[in-house]
Amino acid sequence: MAFPPTRSEERNTFLGAVMEEVRDMEAEDIITPKHPLFKRMEKNGTIEDRARGRGPTEDVLYATPDRSTKISLSQDMKSRDRRTTEGYTRAKYDYIMRLDHLTIPLVEYLNAQGPLAVIDIVKRKKAQVNKNYRNKLVDVVWNGDVNGSETVFGITDFVQTDTSSNPSDGNVGGIDQTIATDWKNSARDFNAAYKTVASGIAATTLPTQSGTSMLRLFEDCSSLDKGDMDEGRPDLMPCNFEFFQRFTDLVDLRIVFHNKVDDIDLGVEGIQYRGATIFFDASVPDEASGEGVCYFLNTNSFSLVFAEGLREVWSDVMDLEAVTAVGWEQMTQYSMTIRNRKQNGVIHGVKVAA
Repeated sequence: MAFPPTRSEERNTFLGAVMEEVRDMEAEDIITPKHPLFKRMEKNGTIEDRARGRGPTEDVLYATPDRSTKISLSQDMKSRDRRTTEGYTRAKYDYIMRLDHLTIPLVEYLNAQGPLAVIDIVKRKKAQVNKNYRNKLVDVVWNGDVNGSETVFGITDFVQTDTSSNPSDGNVGGIDQTIATDWKNSARDFNAAYKTVASGIAATTLPTQSGTSMLRLFEDCSSLDKGDMDEGRPDLMPCNFEFFQRFTDLVDLRIVFHNKVDDIDLGVEGIQYRGATIFFDASVPDEASGEGVCYFLNTNSFSLVFAEGLREVWSDVMDLEAVTAVGWEQMTQYSMTIRNRKQNGVIHGVKVAA
């Protein structure tokens, strides 16, 4: 006669398989649906797995040196330019591993009756771990992460409002932007009221009519040759509430018109501007003065990278020492890479109406 598995065997085999099955069913809920940036990055294929090791890298073409020599009948004797042709470098990034812990009290586990009850416990407890994991990952994408000497650079690191110096966490990708002047984002300090009202008539220079306008910044971010126009220009424009409120007012006043798209596939309300979507995002940092801030992001130019085989991997069940509980660990090793900072920008200093 075959005997049913012991509780220990059930924990190590059956429950491990159950947890893996639950993880697959809930994977979409961990990353994409609650945050429009993740949704677009997943659609673009810029949430990806790469090889394990010290960290991912990106090749960067930073110069196209001219080594040509011009000659003609009147000037036919010239020295050839034999200097070494250099123009490529490699941006290097770090991995950081995160361990999330799932603990189930032993008495609760042992009193679970049948496999369905066990599944319910795992799902309920794991949902708490996943919610915390998702929130932390959103914060990493925006604000980066630091552990020891390793740094993961976030959007606020590689898209700076002040590009005169490197971000506080160090050189993005190991490249000093004060020397490699093309290795920095575009930035515009609008430093003016978003509209002026005189004799009951409202006017604005924010969209086009100034050297610090949205149009100038958008074209700065779209100036590089990428072949595919959609990949070479900003596609998402997350902003703080002040900017979203003021730009929405310009739309309502019919001062600004936008191409209406019914389905922007982001799960949030947005305003279309030159093919990009302006939307409120609570992750966008506010300026101390309460002024409007809007990021011009090309989501094809940066990636959220997971180490291959180390993305939301659950350990085997562990009997926790000195505690009447069983537990698991979820391991994720992650990084952020940026291939071209110039394709991203930020406009700030958008003040209240005058």
